[in-house]
Amino acid sequence: IHKKRQIDLMTQSQDVESHAMTQGTTATSMTLSTIFTSSSINGDDGTNISDEDVDAFLRALRHKEITLKNEWENAKRKHQKDEDDLQSEISELQAQKSAVENDRRRTEMTKNEAMRELSMVSGQMSSSLTRVRKSDVDEAKRHAAQLAATRDELNNNPRREDIAKEIRVQEEKLKSISATVEQDTKIRDQLRLQSEQQNEIVMLEGQVTQEFEVLEEKIKDNSFLLSSHGEAHVRVTKEDPVSP
Repeated sequence: IHKKRQIDLMTQSQDVESHAMTQGTTATSMTLSTIFTSSSINGDDGTNISDEDVDAFLRALRHKEITLKNEWENAKRKHQKDEDDLQSEISELQAQKSAVENDRRRTEMTKNEAMRELSMVSGQMSSSLTRVRKSDVDEAKRHAAQLAATRDELNNNPRREDIAKEIRVQEEKLKSISATVEQDTKIRDQLRLQSEQQNEIVMLEGQVTQEFEVLEEKIKDNSFLLSSHGEAHVRVTKEDPVSP
């Protein structure tokens, strides 16, 4: 339709913002309506544009608007994701930079300490009567370099993390053992208490036996009195001290 009517659609606004796109679509629709109305009034029959053609063109135009909106939204989301990824990478790089700076400061402190010790040793050796040979100094430097390399290797050893994990595992085992020991201590105290109670029961049973024997002796000794009172049939048992 626009080719046949020589309508310049590029003059309409195609801003990526949704509001501008809607205004462009509305303006295009108004322009087309004006052209078609003018053509109908002037009796221009050179172009037979039906209402169905106009509706089809407007639907295509709206579809193009929706497509541009979706592309803009996708581009916006991609830009936001790229920005988030960039910020995350910047944060990670800053953390790595801080770690490197901390390692550099520690290394510098270690180096300064080694230099001070070396200077002290050099001063002590220079003050002594024996003269230090250059080869000895070079050997000491090589030894110091080897120690520094060994230190760096130990610091960068991945086993450090495994050792930390093993320490945590052993700590958990110690906690479990401590809880078990505490529980065993409570059980031992309970058993000791029960043993003491059992000893008291045995002692009381012994006392009861002695008192029972004494009571039997008294009944035997006083059997004449019991008979005189008509109680000769009295018997003594541990369950019932005096039975009729």
